Amino acid sequence: MDAGLATIICAAITAAGTVAVAKVGTRSKAENQEIMERLARVEQRQACEALISERNDLLTAIRTDSDNTEEIMNIAKHYFLDLGGNSYASRPFAVWALTHRIDISKLYTEHNDLEFYMKNPEVAMKKV
Repeated sequence: MDAGLATIICAAITAAGTVAVAKVGTRSKAENQEIMERLARVEQRQACEALISERNDLLTAIRTDSDNTEEIMNIAKHYFLDLGGNSYASRPFAVWALTHRIDISKLYTEHNDLEFYMKNPEVAMKKV
């Protein structure tokens, strides 16, 4: 075999290998992207489920053990501050806080209506 032909064959094999590696790499990137998207959806679902679970715990504690202020405040802090709990539980929690004369001002966020209800107790206490 002459040196020129060997060089051409080597170059062809190298090119074919490069193309194969590029295709595998591209497929891997696409697969990795899909896996990352699935993981993000799972994490989002998990965060949503944690929020719902903590909200249910808060509302249940208010209904069944309303004098246990320490436990209710711990649940509320986790729900409103750590998980970014929304206004869904704001009114029942505000009514509980007003009834028990508890300062909840540290739990005010842009995601909940606690400040509104505490500043307007007549609205919070109004029967729906």
